[in-house]
Amino acid sequence: MIKLFFVICSLSNFCSFANSEKLAISHLPLSRGLSKTFPNVKATCFVIVNANTWLVVHEKNSMKKIHKGTFSYSDREQLTLCEMCSAFADSVENNEINFFRSEMSGVGGACMYINKHSCKFFIVLYGLSFEDEVAKDIAAICKWCDRFVVTKASGKSKCVAEIPVFYGTKHRFQIISNEKADYILLWKDQTKQIRKVYRYRTALAAPVQKNMEIGTIDYITDTFQNPITKPIVACIDIPRAGVWQNIKDSITYLIFGSS
Repeated sequence: MIKLFFVICSLSNFCSFANSEKLAISHLPLSRGLSKTFPNVKATCFVIVNANTWLVVHEKNSMKKIHKGTFSYSDREQLTLCEMCSAFADSVENNEINFFRSEMSGVGGACMYINKHSCKFFIVLYGLSFEDEVAKDIAAICKWCDRFVVTKASGKSKCVAEIPVFYGTKHRFQIISNEKADYILLWKDQTKQIRKVYRYRTALAAPVQKNMEIGTIDYITDTFQNPITKPIVACIDIPRAGVWQNIKDSITYLIFGSS
């Protein structure tokens, strides 16, 4: 049975993080202390997304699809609030509120806000009766967002590991550390300690495909109740070997295991 190996370090070269412009938006509950500080918001639904990490900072009913009404940044008739964040991400100015109306959802607003620590947030909310109520809720949320910082989470320690590969044209899959910069959202009034836990397989069976997920990295902070998780993916292809090599590897595995 393939076990998971836990190590605190930093990886790259043959193994790396999935790197895309917009990672799938992660929903994580805030720690209890932060949840208590959130202002009273009248809006029925809202979402606050940190654009530096594409992480949902706080939300309420944000995944419900709503009729966009006069929201003009997408051709689709129904959008979630997270989809609205992506739709207007490159189209609005700082502190500009884009009001929209919908017969089914009332008055809403979308806003991009850059706080004093250069953290960029997208705020979308709806379910109110008047534009001034939208502006008041957004102003309260922006003030709350001022207390977040984005911190570099990469470590300076070096680590080299090799994962055995069975039934493949290569028998070792090397993981080499580097000082790759990964940025994590933190609440500045709390500790800035970030514990990084890497979980990856101790053995692989060919074929191994490039971009195949072989593990995860967890960033554990006191900002969120759950760790921020990113995938570790393979950077090379390892094709399956021929019949004789497969038989040899099977015997090796039976005698020595995955070591």
